[in-house]
Amino acid sequence: MRLLHMTKEERKKCIKNVEKHFRNYNNYKISLSNLERQLSIASSDNPRYYSPPHSNKHSSEKFIKSEIEFMKMLIETIDKALTELSDIEREFVQYRYFNKWTVNKTALEMGYSEKAIFTIRNQVMDKLIIGLGSLSFMQ
Repeated sequence: MRLLHMTKEERKKCIKNVEKHFRNYNNYKISLSNLERQLSIASSDNPRYYSPPHSNKHSSEKFIKSEIEFMKMLIETIDKALTELSDIEREFVQYRYFNKWTVNKTALEMGYSEKAIFTIRNQVMDKLIIGLGSLSFMQ
């Protein structure tokens, strides 16, 4: 779906998805670290590693590897999309989504009015809907 041909409702849905992924960015990084740790434990002969009764060690490792690849894809996609933003736009993303600040606090920190912050947000969202590709459609 192209940005120019999106309905207002489709754009709103994409923005919600983009914002959700950006708010969860730090959680994705934590998840990746935890999954990598779990894989190292699952791959060893550690007797403390618990494999659910309905699965075996191989399927658990395969599942964890799959989750690691997915988390890497999410993080790399977001990182790549961020490179296309201006310094001001990246600063906005940092405060508003990564730090989870309010619009008011973001505006105060950046030295802009709230109206200007919404303009920056719209510019950022237009770029990110395109830059994130299908990720902007993923719930």
